[in-house]
Amino acid sequence: MDSPAEMRRAERAGRERRDQTTTTGAGTIPAGFRNKLWEYAVETSGILQAGVDLLQTTSGETIKLPRVTAYSTVASITEGNAITESDPTFGSVNSTVAKEGYVTQVTSELVADSAFNLESHLAKWAGRELGNAVGSAAVTAALAAASAGATTAAGTAGGLGAQGTADRGFDYLITLFHSVLAPYRNSASCAWVMSDPTAAMIRKVKSTDGVYAWQASVIAGQPDSILGKPVYIDTYVPDAAVSVESVLFGDFSSLVVRIAGGFRFERSDEFAFNADMSTFRAIVRHGSVSVDANALKSLTHAGT
Repeated sequence: MDSPAEMRRAERAGRERRDQTTTTGAGTIPAGFRNKLWEYAVETSGILQAGVDLLQTTSGETIKLPRVTAYSTVASITEGNAITESDPTFGSVNSTVAKEGYVTQVTSELVADSAFNLESHLAKWAGRELGNAVGSAAVTAALAAASAGATTAAGTAGGLGAQGTADRGFDYLITLFHSVLAPYRNSASCAWVMSDPTAAMIRKVKSTDGVYAWQASVIAGQPDSILGKPVYIDTYVPDAAVSVESVLFGDFSSLVVRIAGGFRFERSDEFAFNADMSTFRAIVRHGSVSVDANALKSLTHAGT
């Protein structure tokens, strides 16, 4: 049986997906930045690394996407009797986009005399800043979609409590792990996402026999893991504190991150002609929505 992630990809197999990232303007921006901008964006955002479903469209009109709320279930059938009807429950969600960007100016002397590739440096900066914007919106959508998979007990003060007490510490992570259904856990895009301060707290968590929940990667470039699933750090996930969701876990392909019209990084030598300056602008139209109500869970800290 196909996983939920594979089913979602098949549903949208016929949808137009094009690389619309542009590096246009005065003609001096190397074409190689076409894909680099997205790479720089992903480097910046942990949630974008976690396996979100990227949807690229040429325009930004509202698109209705199907959203699964429940799947069909199987029931016992007595010989000669009718098969019980069980339909999956579908809704829809609107995919919309918002526009964000910035403009920066540099003197023509700096462009001409720079000992390094200034356009390359500015493009990297643009990709990372646009990635921050896209990632922040993706985290907001994920938090809105995630249901509580584990909730800490009162008196844990925004932490995980003492491991020596039943159902504290490492046990919360185990509870959160198993709150996500197996088909989602088995997906290649199943992961943990949290902020650095929360990660620092969880790295110290261990079982009563001294086994740490957090396992360092033994392969360079690969993420660390908890219970065999990769961990990604994202600054926009709230830090562990009273009454907040601090850890996201589940199948992040259920999160559709839409880029309309591509990442744009453009240069104009005419805009500030009287000041003899080159103007660079970075723009992205983006939006994020969840298309499966069952895929993501969160760790929520108690209110006291």
